[in-house]
Amino acid sequence: MAEFGGGATKRVREVVDQVRERAFPYVRQPRTRVPWPLYDRAQTREVPDMLELIRILVDRYAWEHPEAPLPRPSRGGQPPVSLPDRLKVLLAQSYLGLPNRPTEGEVTVLRGSLGLSRYFGYKTVERSYGDPRIVAALYALFELTNRPVKGLETTFAADGTGFPTAIGQHYRGVRGRQREQEREQGLLPGGGRDDHDWVYNEATVGLRYGLFAGWVSWTDHSVGELGKFEGVARQTKALHDEWNRFLGDGGFSARWVVGMLDRMGVQAWILPRRNVRLTSLGEPAWPRSLQGLARDPQEWLSIHFQRVRIETTWWSVASRNSGRIRKRLSSRRETEAMLRGVVRNLRRLCYLRWLEQDPKFTAFAPPVED
Repeated sequence: MAEFGGGATKRVREVVDQVRERAFPYVRQPRTRVPWPLYDRAQTREVPDMLELIRILVDRYAWEHPEAPLPRPSRGGQPPVSLPDRLKVLLAQSYLGLPNRPTEGEVTVLRGSLGLSRYFGYKTVERSYGDPRIVAALYALFELTNRPVKGLETTFAADGTGFPTAIGQHYRGVRGRQREQEREQGLLPGGGRDDHDWVYNEATVGLRYGLFAGWVSWTDHSVGELGKFEGVARQTKALHDEWNRFLGDGGFSARWVVGMLDRMGVQAWILPRRNVRLTSLGEPAWPRSLQGLARDPQEWLSIHFQRVRIETTWWSVASRNSGRIRKRLSSRRETEAMLRGVVRNLRRLCYLRWLEQDPKFTAFAPPVED
């Protein structure tokens, strides 16, 4: 950063202070026009489209990942339920926001729409949350839902949130009461004697189509967002090799994050902390990532502020899942949280089907064998 002179650091700090105090004279960008007639059509068709897409997508997963033949019960009783059937019911349960017992009744109603091979009870639903094969299938479904936009999505933003495990918990309010320094360091709320647990989540969202690409859920409040970011970033890069731009808030303002992204071929637009220094300290990508903030703050911020897309995405997930996480075991809570992410991608694909008027958003059916 020597070419910027000794006042570059001071200039960047001034801009960061103005942004965080909401005093920067930012010129707002024009909003994208929403095709409201198509949006209305997508809303009126959401439920049947969702059930159809769940069936088609899980059938596609089952075709690509064939399951071993189910063993027959040795001492009578009901035969085991196939993984695709259980996965369809879990996705429908998450979409409808139902507890386990009412889900048993819904299975009888939705059996035809979901393409279930047989009826099963709520205990099977309950035990499925502890099946590691379900977790592996959910990660595969993240890949399947991103398949229609491969090669088309190049900019991703990352952020985290928490799903409550008790009524009356509000993650945004708890985070708002944290000190700014704690939020910038990625420290998470919760963990006190009188605090309820949270299920923490971190994800990347494509800014063009609004689909989750990388995702991780955990329940240990001592692990911050930065500790999970490398895994989320590598998931995203594996799904979208064309990824070349990352947008993040101050929680991701670390030299190793910028350096890791740079080695992956991704440029970082991360708003730094107030006491930022432009020295590289062995990471040459760090000062390069802040050049634009020193030279042309308007242009740099016009790109950075696009990360509001992930804020609205988390808001939409929270508004459609206003209830708490119902499971009690940590591993099952993480599975329940991941289901919400996959369901969000499915719902987004249902809307893109109408908004984009493009058949690629529903072309998941397995090839027809001769």
